[in-house]
Amino acid sequence: MANADLRYAYDVVEKDRRDAVAHDAYLRKEAYQEAYQEAYQEAFQKAYRDGEKKGEKKGICKIIANMVAKGLSLQDISDMTGIPLADVRTLVAQMG
Repeated sequence: MANADLRYAYDVVEKDRRDAVAHDAYLRKEAYQEAYQEAYQEAFQKAYRDGEKKGEKKGICKIIANMVAKGLSLQDISDMTGIPLADVRTLVAQMG
């Protein structure tokens, strides 16, 4: 009888241990997935914002190039666009 009781107690303790290990593994997996999802969202949003900035800069450069092609002075371009004259000069120089 003592052996059966001891065996039962051992089985209960061992089951609790296995359940705790499995629960810890589950929590680690959930935490990893959550952290991965957050990192993915942050990276996606950063890439989106960077893409918007690059697209905006390309658009501005195209407009400035068209204004230069029409013969407008850099000062006039600065006045019309609100872009500082130094930045307009830099953009025109980068265009070649």
